[in-house]
Parts: sequence; structure tokens; C-alpha cells
Amino acid sequence: MRDYGIRSAHVIAEIFWDNCGKYILGGGKQMKEIPPINHIHGVSYFHTCRGSLYFVAATQRNVSPSLVFEMLSRITTVFKDYLGILSEESLKTNFILVYELLDEILDGGYIQTTSSSGLREKTYNVPISVDGTDEKSSPRSKFKLKFPSLRGTKITPHTSANKSVHTSNHKTKSSGQGEIFVDVIERIHARITATGDVVSASIDGRITFKCFLRKMTLLSLGLDRSIGVNTIGTTATENTFGNVCLDSCNFHEKAMLRNFDSSREISFSYCDGETVLMNYRIARQPTPFILPFRMYAHLDTLSQHCLLLVVKLKNDLPLDRVGKKITIMVSMPRRTSSASCATSEGKQNVSGKGEYDSQHQVYKYKCEKMKGGTGMTLLITIVLTEKVTNAIRKEVGPIQMNFEAPNYAPSGLKISHLRIGMGVNNIGYPTHSKGVTRWIRYICQSGSYTCRL
Repeated sequence: MRDYGIRSAHVIAEIFWDNCGKYILGGGKQMKEIPPINHIHGVSYFHTCRGSLYFVAATQRNVSPSLVFEMLSRITTVFKDYLGILSEESLKTNFILVYELLDEILDGGYIQTTSSSGLREKTYNVPISVDGTDEKSSPRSKFKLKFPSLRGTKITPHTSANKSVHTSNHKTKSSGQGEIFVDVIERIHARITATGDVVSASIDGRITFKCFLRKMTLLSLGLDRSIGVNTIGTTATENTFGNVCLDSCNFHEKAMLRNFDSSREISFSYCDGETVLMNYRIARQPTPFILPFRMYAHLDTLSQHCLLLVVKLKNDLPLDRVGKKITIMVSMPRRTSSASCATSEGKQNVSGKGEYDSQHQVYKYKCEKMKGGTGMTLLITIVLTEKVTNAIRKEVGPIQMNFEAPNYAPSGLKISHLRIGMGVNNIGYPTHSKGVTRWIRYICQSGSYTCRL
């Protein structure tokens, strides 16, 4: 907590927690109700969430909301660059470094710089590693990509890039030219009817990179040439099957796009820390991609005080892919006495655990992993304190789903090559480094993934 002239930082934190803590502690549909901006006693509170951490900025002035949210996003990125991993334990262990970074980023509440490389010259404290950031505890995968032009490129596990940029230069001296991590992260949003029909679906994607190189250099990242941009309104013959059609995209300020239209190549200069190279969105209808999961739901009345909700889940991921961290949340009626769940997986080996949260009236079912091409059926029995009515039946749902699918991009966007130039030869052509290790990771995450009864 840092105070830049409003009042005590502890008072600000207490006021925010007293007014918004009930939403943060809540689950299911209550968690969606907390607004990103709250006005309390003449003070505007802006907050953003990163995992289980909430970063809050408070001001009494009329400021641009987009500016404040961008500042919070940059601050969290700087913290992750320096600490390696963003967690409560890492912030507590490195609180001196965190305060030093905040003092350099903000001077009297005014933004000075949010560049990780620029802050390195102004900070003196060294980050202390915590469990989960130790490089030895995160062995790298031996799987390689299918692209021939990416020889020497590997797929990285979840914790491979959790290293601090503060000490990266010391490590790269003994491990070749260095390393570069590229993440293709896609958040998929979908609204599905009870019969499994897709009402709307969209993908918000981004390409991020994190470099640990010994010296400044030029990087070139190539995408599949079949990618189309701003193709809303094209005919069915123009939008051929297999092409990736981006409805909109934007790039980092340092990105050079002179070859993007012809060869889908993006060039950019090396910079410290984690940087978002490209943001893109796919929202055209009908949906040009296949949803990772399909949901079907049906509500039956078993007796005067009992309902049966049948939820069928179909994993449409490829057979060699796995869905992980699957959570299904169903809002229960206010008159619910208890709820229990039985599963019917047939021949599929799918195991999970469900529980009813009576405080927040939500039934949650969690499954660690589910192979592509498999399915399961949840039979949720709802016992009521009153007789079943049409009004009570309408209180069941919606069904929300959270999941993660590693090594999978639902849009079909692929990286064709990643070149790292280290200089220019005698005839003016760039030379490429052979000692840099490249790590590519594809991640599909759920956004607002909802099935309505």
C-alpha cells in the first residue's frame, strides 16, 4: 500500500474491503457483480484482478478510467517481470523491492515510467525467489513443434517463463545467447442454449513474449500466411475453410509491420520483461471455429420438493489434447435445502468432485482433466424447502464453465517462424543467432462460457 496524498493507505484499503469485500469473497454469479470502478465517499476506486490478487488505485480527481486501468496493468506486468511470479508470497517476500518500484513508477501520484528495462537502472534491491520461481523446480518439456522452420524451438510448461528479468543477464552468460518465451493466449467466450446451440462466441487473443538475451537485437515473428484481417462482410467463398480471419487486431508500439501484409511477419526490437506484441479478436457470426466444450442441459421435476438437472458435457478438443482445471458452476434457487451430484461417464474415465455452497447458493463441480473426444453427464439433485413452481424453476442456472486447454489455439492461429537477428553481415543482410533457445506455448482459457436453461 502506498499513499500519494489522499489519506492513509490503510484507511483506503479498509474502506475498499468493507464495501467490496463481500463480492470478492462471494462465488458464482455474485463474483460477476462487482464493478471495476466504485465511488465511495467522494473517492473513486479502480481495481483489477490477477489470479487471487486485487490491485486497487484510489483517487479524488476526475481521471480517465482507461489511463488508470492501463497503469494498473503495467504495474502488475512490472511486478511479474521482477518477481518472476505474481503471488501473495512473492509480494510479501519482496515488499522492499515492490515499494521501491512503486516509488520509481509514481512520483506524487503522477506516472513517471513503467518500462522494466528503464526501472532496472533505478532500483538497487535484488528480488528474492520463492517456491514456484526456482528454475530447477520447473523441468522443461521435450515436445517439439511440428513446424520445420522452428528447429530448436520447444514447447514450454506453465512455469518455465517465471524468471526475473533482474537476474536474467547473469544466467544467460553461462547458458548460450539466452532464451525467448512466446505465449499465444486465447480467451474464448460463448453463450450456449440448453439444446447445445451456439448463440454467440468470440475469441480474445494475444501474443506475448518475454526475452532473456545478452544484448539488444531484432526479432522477427511470422504467422501463418492464411491469416486474414478485417474480413467481416466477405462472402462465403472468400472465407475459405481453414483460414484464420481476424476481425480486429492491434500491435505493440515498437512493432514494425512493413512485411505483415505480404508475409504476415512482425519485426520488433528486444526489450526487457513481458510485452504484449499483438492483440486480436474474432467475433464474426456464424462462428468460424469449433468450441472446445459443448454443454446440454435439461431440468426435470422429480417430486413436489425435488428437481433434477441433467448437464451433459462433450469435450470437442482433439484426441491428443486435454482440458484441465474444469469447473462447472450452477446457480441454485433461493429455496434450496441441499444439492447432490452423481456422474454418468459411461466408458470414459472422468473423475471429479462436487459440492453445494449454501452461503452463495451455487453448486460447483470440479474436474482436474478431461481428454479430448470424451464426455460426461452430471445428474444434480436439488432438494427444496418449498413446492416446485415455475418461478423456482427459472431460478436454476445459468451454468458457467471455467477451463484451460494447454497446447491448443481454437482460432487455428499458428506461429510459422521466430528469427532472432544478432547483427548485419558485410553485404547488408541480417545474421541470425544459433545459440538462442526458443520456447513456444499455446494456451486456451475460458472467458464468459455460459449455458442458459
